Amino acid sequence: MKRYLSIIGLLFLVVSVKAQTANSTQQNSIINADSHKTKYVNIYPNPSAEVLVIKVNEPKTGMEFILYNALGQEVDRVSIVEKETQYLRRNLSKGIYTFNVLNNKEVVETGKLVFE
Repeated sequence: MKRYLSIIGLLFLVVSVKAQTANSTQQNSIINADSHKTKYVNIYPNPSAEVLVIKVNEPKTGMEFILYNALGQEVDRVSIVEKETQYLRRNLSKGIYTFNVLNNKEVVETGKLVFE
């Protein structure tokens, strides 16, 4: 009987630790989804309902933001000419999109965005 209770106690402990680890991982992914920020570009909020803000450190001639759907098809392209550019979602469906930021046709940044 003691052995049976010990095994149940051990199983409970293992399940509790796994649940705490999963919860911690989920919280970290939620925190990381708030924005996409690197030394070149900061895009927020992520996820977004309608408007994204694209901030770049130094806008240059030939800088573009390109948005792709889940199939990898280009769905929109915006020139970046100022340090802060607002991107309007327009008629895009809810979902996960990927993006590239190009500087003179060279990819300087990639990432994922979610439209709710």
